[in-house]
This record gives sequence, structure tokens and C-alpha cells, in this order.
Amino acid sequence: MDWNEMFHGIIGYHKKTLVSDDIVEKFPKLSGRLSSIIQEVPCTPNVLYLYKLRKGFSKEWKWWAIEMMEKGFQTPGIIQLAGEDKNMNPIEFSSLVETIFHELDLDISNDDAFYQYALWVAHQVLDGMISAEEGFKELTQAAIDTDYHKAFLEFYYLEENADLLRDHLPGCYGDGNMREDNIEAWMHQYFEKLIERN
Repeated sequence: MDWNEMFHGIIGYHKKTLVSDDIVEKFPKLSGRLSSIIQEVPCTPNVLYLYKLRKGFSKEWKWWAIEMMEKGFQTPGIIQLAGEDKNMNPIEFSSLVETIFHELDLDISNDDAFYQYALWVAHQVLDGMISAEEGFKELTQAAIDTDYHKAFLEFYYLEENADLLRDHLPGCYGDGNMREDNIEAWMHQYFEKLIERN
């Protein structure tokens, strides 16, 4: 084995052991209907999360409706949503989304929306759309915005741990493998393992 192979072997081994398996949560199983829609239109968890937070109409909803139509989900409600503009009345918007959920035969619980949003953020990290540290910050904010829903608590505590390390203080939560010099790498591997487990 040459030096290059040995170096990559060491790096590969280090990467495999960065995050302890027992710290990564297994999320509740998702219903078949919502799961199949998310597979077809991966941005679905983002709009469901926005809806559960009672956010109004936004460009994310319009993009979602257009992508849903492209994937064959051409219900009257989705077609209407795709044609709406940013000035849509919040009450009309809420009613339209409820109509769309009825058309799709979806009953979305907070748990479903929030756990799937955490996985969506993880995919954003692994697809290179945002950094792992940005992903943790997003999910820490989600914990605050949802009154500390259990889907986001682990991220909240691990982000606090990272903040301590960034301030050159000892961490007090997690598996002990996150250090000041590997926060981004540790968080990236956490997201990798989260996707693997779920």
C-alpha cells in the first residue's frame, strides 16, 4: 500500500468514526401517501413546515405547485396555487392549502411535517445547497419556532454544544467527538447518518 492509499484509508476511517451511531435519532415512520409524494417532489417537507408555522403564501409554494403539476399531481387546487401571485389573501391561501390536502387525501400531523423538514434540511446539506453548520442553525431556529418540538431538540442541544466549542469552552452535550477544529465535519457526518437511519 502506498502513502496515498494509506492517507485516504486513515481519512476514511476517521470519517467513519466521527459521529457515534447511538447519538443519531431514528424518526417515526411516515405514512405511504405522504412518503410517495415526498419521493416525487422532494421540496414538499419545506412547504409543509411553512404551513405548520402559519406562514403565508410564498414563492416556495408556487414552485412546489408547479413541480407537483410536472409530476402529474394536477388537481384543481394545485393548478390554482401555481397561478397565484404573492398578494394572495392569507385566509384564501389557508383555505386553498386545506383543499389541496383534501384533494391529495393527506392528513398532515405536526410530527410528520417537522420530522420530514429535518430530513429535508439534511438533504439540502448533503446536496451541497447549504453547509452543515447552516443546516444546524436552521434546525435550531426550527426548535425555537416550534416551541421546542422533539424533532428539533437534538439539533438545538448539539448547536449549543458547538457554540461552547467555538468559544473555546468544553462541550457538555453529545458523544464527545465534536471538537473546535471539526465542527463542520462532525455536523456533516451527523446529517449523513441521519439520512442513513431514516
